Amino acid sequence: MKNLIRLSIYSLLIALLVSGGAVFAQSLGVEDILDAITITQSPKSPTPGDSVSIHIESYATDLNTALISWYRDGTLESEGTGRKDFSLIAGRGGEQTEVSISIKTSDGNFISKQISITPSSVDLVWQADVYTPPFYPGKALYSHQSDVRVIALPHLAASNGIELGSSKLLYTWTKDGNVEGSKSGYGRNSFSFTGSVISRPVAIAVKVSSLDGETTAVGQTTISPRSPEIVFYLEKPLLGVDFNNALSKNFGLSNIEDTFIAIPFFFSTPRRNYALAYEWFIDGIRSGQLDTTSVTLQKPAEDVAGRSTLSVSIENPSRLLQFARKSLLVSSRPDNQEISQ
Repeated sequence: MKNLIRLSIYSLLIALLVSGGAVFAQSLGVEDILDAITITQSPKSPTPGDSVSIHIESYATDLNTALISWYRDGTLESEGTGRKDFSLIAGRGGEQTEVSISIKTSDGNFISKQISITPSSVDLVWQADVYTPPFYPGKALYSHQSDVRVIALPHLAASNGIELGSSKLLYTWTKDGNVEGSKSGYGRNSFSFTGSVISRPVAIAVKVSSLDGETTAVGQTTISPRSPEIVFYLEKPLLGVDFNNALSKNFGLSNIEDTFIAIPFFFSTPRRNYALAYEWFIDGIRSGQLDTTSVTLQKPAEDVAGRSTLSVSIENPSRLLQFARKSLLVSSRPDNQEISQ
């Protein structure tokens, strides 16, 4: 008997809830239902080429029985009853994509919602504070213990699709996974560091956010150190250094005397209180020309042929790991600019 009473009470409660829900649903207008529809997007701040998932839910109407149509930039992409999920591939950085959702409920109401998707990205560019010769077209590369500056180029857009200025964003920099709080903050779109004595790749990352935190993007790069290099060039009396023609490992003297200059690549830029140290060798014997960037060799008598090895070592007295050595096989054979081994 008690079980029957309890069952009756439960049935009555369920009936009241159902009828109350029906009355509640009927009392809601289209605007109320529209406001009650929630849209979730994952990831919230996509990068170009990301797969973006969109999901809709509502407590005011049954979307499982509604006809839902998804439009991308005005073109119908997907349609079906209860189709509450949609996915797309994000476009280029800063390129806005309009997603429109058309809903026809089971009771005949028509509802539409819109969402804009603008991919965000951060490009990181870096350059080391190292020496390269004038008009060198390449990049100043990171060598052991050199100073490096990294610049963030963010592409973040506001809800209206307009890209935000780089100086009006928040930057959080990390180096090898550790947050660099003193170098992070509002408008701080550059980051500098010096390579350590333990030479290894350095992982740099930055998180860029709008002031309201609604839009974020992350950029990261790994910068690997390399050893400095030396390249030989001829220094001509009237033309100066012939930077257009780097000398190979073997060279034949062409004049009565030739001046060879050793150009250091990727050594830290010399400061006022120190200079790079040069040391020249001829056939392994230290030359009298020390701490000079160039050395001059004279051609012997025309009927004398021979070979000598010209070597130079360059080191940075303030950066122990910045050292390089280069050799050039010089021949006195007449009328032979370049020779083979």
